[in-house]
Amino acid sequence: MTDLQTENGSQNAINASWQRCEREYNLKRNAAQPILRLQSSEIAPRLEEVIERAGGRQGIFRQVAKIAFDAGHCLIVTDTDGIVVRLESKEAETDWHGIALGSVWNERIAGTNGVSMALAEGRHFTVRGGDHFYTKLNPFTCSAIPLRDAENNTAIPARISFRCFAMV
Repeated sequence: MTDLQTENGSQNAINASWQRCEREYNLKRNAAQPILRLQSSEIAPRLEEVIERAGGRQGIFRQVAKIAFDAGHCLIVTDTDGIVVRLESKEAETDWHGIALGSVWNERIAGTNGVSMALAEGRHFTVRGGDHFYTKLNPFTCSAIPLRDAENNTAIPARISFRCFAMV
């Protein structure tokens, strides 16, 4: 597939996502607090499942986090529902506009974003600035890639955002 075909396919997927956000989910682009968060008690079992699907080891997350840190980004790991179960960042005080442990990146809630697009498309996906549905996310570029298990099922979603890297 050529870069142009990939770019056109990505733009078509983003346009379709925006239509769903507006017509099916009735999301509003200028929402003040668009990103929801689960409580820590709801996150723990999800993290355990992700760790189990990753072979019971968290070493892969540390390795990828180091690469992300060296590039000036952070690492976000979500489960297959788009819930952030792990967040690795050097800049804990940074305002990430809703990117936090337990934040929900499902398209029905968070609109068009890297995690929801990678999960929907089943491949690496980058959502840049104004391609995010919510205007609060325009300062970010989010790249996400589904990690697959031995049976080629999506095991772990990950995401990279403006100074972040995500795995889905």
